[in-house]
Amino acid sequence: MARMSGSKSGDILGMSVRFSEDGDSLVAGGAGGYLKVLRYDSTTSIWKTVTGVQAESSSDWVVGALDYSGFRMVVGFPLIDEVKVYDWMEADQSWLQVANTLNATRQGDGFGQSVDISL
Repeated sequence: MARMSGSKSGDILGMSVRFSEDGDSLVAGGAGGYLKVLRYDSTTSIWKTVTGVQAESSSDWVVGALDYSGFRMVVGFPLIDEVKVYDWMEADQSWLQVANTLNATRQGDGFGQSVDISL
């Protein structure tokens, strides 16, 4: 069992936690404007932090969902009413935004507070 901690006190990392369908990746979001992605290493039986996504504002909270294998991620930024889609770039060891940012039609409606991904 791995212990995750946020980048600063009060960021409530883990307020939103989702596993990939294969169970080998998880994404944890919170109120500190940062989302962490972890992958399970079956050879060492340890959850390792891959990297994450930073919100435009550290006061935003972030929620995420991963695809089956954990290499595509949908991220919601509900305080700024945005949703973004990222793909994992193995060569760069980073997340790359692969689609246009989706924005709410009306500011302040919490767009992005719940996200999901399906095949």
